[in-house]
Amino acid sequence: MQEQTSRYVADIEVPEGIVSIDCEVRNGDKPEILFILNSSTCEGTEKPPVGDFRSSLEGRGEILVEAETGDPEAFIRKTLSAAYGPLADITLTDTDTD
Repeated sequence: MQEQTSRYVADIEVPEGIVSIDCEVRNGDKPEILFILNSSTCEGTEKPPVGDFRSSLEGRGEILVEAETGDPEAFIRKTLSAAYGPLADITLTDTDTD
């Protein structure tokens, strides 16, 4: 099966500022999503626990996750809501140009 790639940009508004994350969805045998930290205006002193998704993303700049569902938009929203909190305002934009 040939791998297909879709791209999204997630802008997340949290009390500490705005986080922009590029999301590359790879639809192959096992769908995967590469989250790439694009930019962040957050300067909060509160650091997330070591080992969680947010600290891994902020520490390494990117993280690859196997999707648990066939709906990449829903999975991206669920993952980012869990990482940045239920009050985070997430705007997800499909950047594919067909």
